[in-house]
Amino acid sequence: MDMKNLKEYKSFNDFNKKASKIIKAHNNIDDIRKKFDKKLLHGYINLGLLTKNAKTLLASNTNRVKISLDTFIKNRLHHRDINFYEYELIPEILKKPDKLAKSKNNEDIILFKSNNKNYMLVIKTTKDKTENFIKSFRRLSAEEYNKY
Repeated sequence: MDMKNLKEYKSFNDFNKKASKIIKAHNNIDDIRKKFDKKLLHGYINLGLLTKNAKTLLASNTNRVKISLDTFIKNRLHHRDINFYEYELIPEILKKPDKLAKSKNNEDIILFKSNNKNYMLVIKTTKDKTENFIKSFRRLSAEEYNKY
């Protein structure tokens, strides 16, 4: 599949509406992946830029961070407690994380933000280090947040 011609969403609202429409019809990521074209699910939106420290820790050649429609749908299904407005915090978390760490697998980085609630944002880079993607976004308990 030619990944060069993937749809890039410019509006987070449009991106969220597309995900919501798919989720409304199908409530399981495996079913969604079977039913929908990979090209559609690999559509993405740019959500912000990594800090210099985060980019270095990730060993990436770019600071731009994307999320694919597939990952966004999966995350919304697995973390139903996170609402639209919390996803809108992601650019700010990228810009000013409260904490930054390498993941246990040593391949990803984790950004943390405490803003009345505690959040964890996991970022991965591609093998060729030319693209960064959000892997997961979720809330943390105070205990989990303080472990890092």
